[in-house]
Amino acid sequence: NGSNAVNLTRNDSLDDSPAWSPDGEFLVFSSDRDGNREIYRFRPDGSGVLRLTVNLAFDITPAYSPDGQEIAFSSNRDGDMDLYVMDSDGSGLRPLTDVEGRDEYPAWSPDAEQIVFASDRTGNFELYRISAGGGTVENLTNSSAQDGSPAYSPDGTLIAFASNRLGNYEIYTLDLATLRPPGGETVANPAWRNAAWRLPESGFSIDQVIDTLVAEALRETGQNVSAAARQLGVTREFLRYRLATARGPAPAGPAEGK
Repeated sequence: NGSNAVNLTRNDSLDDSPAWSPDGEFLVFSSDRDGNREIYRFRPDGSGVLRLTVNLAFDITPAYSPDGQEIAFSSNRDGDMDLYVMDSDGSGLRPLTDVEGRDEYPAWSPDAEQIVFASDRTGNFELYRISAGGGTVENLTNSSAQDGSPAYSPDGTLIAFASNRLGNYEIYTLDLATLRPPGGETVANPAWRNAAWRLPESGFSIDQVIDTLVAEALRETGQNVSAAARQLGVTREFLRYRLATARGPAPAGPAEGK
């Protein structure tokens, strides 16, 4: 219930965006304790606080490299919010991006070769990828929604991220092997059930998705409603309702065998 939470920073400033070093020896975070946002490092017991950035700019969203040797973060020290990388002790600062807009929430690939991030450089927030050494920026998502907070899977094949493309913010995944955009390899969680639906590339209509999945499940099970319901993780009542109406809200109820 969170009753054993321990306050590590204990001050009147705004402290946020904590990130662990890979070896668990340190935490980095962003704080305005000196009057503006800077990146700080301290030990998990709250001791040894060290300011890593010294600038009048807005320094936020730090992220350790997998080997713990570098920290990527976002800063507006040159006007726009761009990405920077520094050594874990605050030295060796170098810019990674330099464009109009906000580049934020850097996340390292497990092999430390790439960094994904969110940017509104084209008007709305999309996901992008860049070599950790800098260079050409690659656009990974393209939608009218807001995509952000990317995170690599441990094997580096997928990126999980948040997006409001279905109205409220949900969690999606993007397959980096194919770079198929959301709508091909993403999932959505409708408010009326707990399972995730895979969305077709043709669009984001949940109704269309469900009808397609129902048809495929019935085909694979030889039109067996009970078997198709189990395959989809829904109730027989829901499946019959879907077949009868083709549209509309689903009745509540747990899935069979769940």
